[in-house]
Amino acid sequence: MEQENTANDRLSQRIFQPLPLNKPADVQQELEQLRRENAELRNNLRGRAALSERLKALYDEAPTGYLTLDSDHSIIEANLALAQLLNLKRSQLIGQNIHRFIVDDGYAIFQQHLQNVREQTTTDVCELRMKDSRGDPFYARLESITVGTKPGDAPAAERRIIRCNLCCITQHKREAQRALHLARERAQTYLELADSIIIALDAGGQITLINQKGCRVLGDTKPRLIGVDWFECFVPDETRAVARRNFHTLLKDGQDVWGYHEHPITTHAGIQRLLAWNSAIRIDEQNNPTVLLVGDDITARRETENELHEYRERLEEKVTGRTTELTTLNQQFKTEIQRRKITENNLRESQSQYAAIMDALPDMVCRLSANGVILDYHAPPSHHDVLGAGTCIDQPLEAVYPAAVARQWRRKMRAARSQNEITIFEYPLSEVSGGEQTYEARMIDCRDGGVLVVARNITRRKTARAELLRHREQLEELVNERTEALKAINNQLRQEINERKQAEETTREHQEQLAHASRLTTVGEMTSGLAHEINQPLAAIATYTQGCLYRVRAGDDPAVIENILEQVVVQAQRAAKIVQHLRNFVTKGKPHREPTELAKVVALAVSMVRNDIIKKEIELDITQSESLPVVEADPIQVEQVIMNLLRNACEAMNEIEPESRRLHITLSCPDSHHVCLAIRDTGTGIASSDEDKISTPFFSTKDSGMGLGLAISRTIVEDHGGNLTHGSNPDGGATFKFTLAIGGRRT
Repeated sequence: MEQENTANDRLSQRIFQPLPLNKPADVQQELEQLRRENAELRNNLRGRAALSERLKALYDEAPTGYLTLDSDHSIIEANLALAQLLNLKRSQLIGQNIHRFIVDDGYAIFQQHLQNVREQTTTDVCELRMKDSRGDPFYARLESITVGTKPGDAPAAERRIIRCNLCCITQHKREAQRALHLARERAQTYLELADSIIIALDAGGQITLINQKGCRVLGDTKPRLIGVDWFECFVPDETRAVARRNFHTLLKDGQDVWGYHEHPITTHAGIQRLLAWNSAIRIDEQNNPTVLLVGDDITARRETENELHEYRERLEEKVTGRTTELTTLNQQFKTEIQRRKITENNLRESQSQYAAIMDALPDMVCRLSANGVILDYHAPPSHHDVLGAGTCIDQPLEAVYPAAVARQWRRKMRAARSQNEITIFEYPLSEVSGGEQTYEARMIDCRDGGVLVVARNITRRKTARAELLRHREQLEELVNERTEALKAINNQLRQEINERKQAEETTREHQEQLAHASRLTTVGEMTSGLAHEINQPLAAIATYTQGCLYRVRAGDDPAVIENILEQVVVQAQRAAKIVQHLRNFVTKGKPHREPTELAKVVALAVSMVRNDIIKKEIELDITQSESLPVVEADPIQVEQVIMNLLRNACEAMNEIEPESRRLHITLSCPDSHHVCLAIRDTGTGIASSDEDKISTPFFSTKDSGMGLGLAISRTIVEDHGGNLTHGSNPDGGATFKFTLAIGGRRT
């Protein structure tokens, strides 16, 4: 951008400065300079156009909803995530008033939010209930900021537009409500277990709440004490008038005129005891006042004044120490909040890396609607020589491809939807420069009326095949004609062998790229599970923090609070480990071997699919042999193999009853050179017709499968010096088993 501005400024100076053109040579030189600057400006304009398209793609691929409101609160911009959240097409959202999607009880919150956004320059955040186009309500978190005016609008303040970030927090709200319910239950338990008398009085002085300790001291049961006048029944005659007067003053002024005070009570048996009270006034939701009394029996303490003095000194020391501890805890809370922000930033970086990796894929991927309109489109730069760099989204096939190719695509679409399997075909395309390229497309039904297409340029492959056939023919002629030149032919064969080894190495690198692409696909499937896994520690942190605050306010033992804070640290570390493991899984790099404990890799893979196991009510059992040796392996690739087999096993048990779903993982060492892992399920098993081809590339028994999982897994296992086998169980289900060489060498 800075280079573009410099070029523009340089051109402006040349336009408005007088040109000392005294000779024809000077004129020619000046014309050549202007041509170079014009070419530079055109390159800058093309760069800006490409950057604008990239920003638009990032806006649409964002995981949260983005929208722009004008001064009338109408939607003028929206991304695909918002359209999916509100259950409308993006074109249907444009022009809609945002008020249509706000539930009545959230309207006032939204109006206050808009007022805050207009009055301040920073972002404002609110939570409110919304609804989608079908009327289904959900909780949403809305973050908005005023960014300026629309092109052509008046510069008045009321014409400023607002950009918003909208995300669904319904699950978070439900978790918070469950946490509140648990906190109330814990509070009730603490009330009953407290060693102090806790009594609540209404405005008339009648008992509305009393704990078990209070019942024992007063010598009566809770049903008989509720509704009894406290002052008439339990305050002695000589202090009753003063106590009742202070009580009414407290209710009238709303001030704690009692605070800490001591006065005697008379129990149900007529025994007088001295109690130390702390009182406070509370206003409920109906604006009714309630006085809360917390008392301790100090009758025996009055008899030992010296012990009371020592106790007070110790109490002051504890208060000082607790204040210091609370200061330390507050600093720890700030540190944990900062760590959480770092974790969120790392998650956003992971999402950006995922988008960058998708851009680096060598294939063209697009999704078509039932009527042949391109809904999603991704193509590598090499594809731009054929279709150009412009966007193809929302365009029909005829607007992007030649008529003959478009008709071929539509025929294959009908075949893919009717056969419900992968359809493979080839089609030619002409480059912008005039050359012709051949592409191989794989098409499969998406079950939503459209199809998914993955296309790759196979021009070089076909050319190489033709060249290979030609070389083979020449080789046969040379063998027939030059039998006596065996030595020369042997040298040529050695060269052919070297080329074959190089081709095998190229194939291996390509398979590693396919394995990486498979991991990226697995990451997309793990998105809901990952959100659930991260929400669990975050919800636990919120619950523990609320319990800690309640105990601090209740003056509980610091040791108990310290234990709760340790649990908060454990949950935060758990969330960080989940994010770190996901980053390691999707990071693309060269395979490397390192000492690896297979049991730990199994534990990581199980944790990534644990959500599916729990959701499908699968009984999991893991058996491990003692003294399992360490293997030299790539842990990420081995984990990918285990995850593929676990997900296949879980999906194979979809059709059976939940009580019969069992998954058994066995780790063993069959000999001194290999370790073995077996995954046994109780699913539908493997059909006899699929036994021989289930591990071949692009063969899948699932409706939406690509047929690459087992093929990639077999390649990874064989590269680690092992074998991948499978078979049906006599009692139902299937068992997939693979071995790894302890030294990591190919057999």
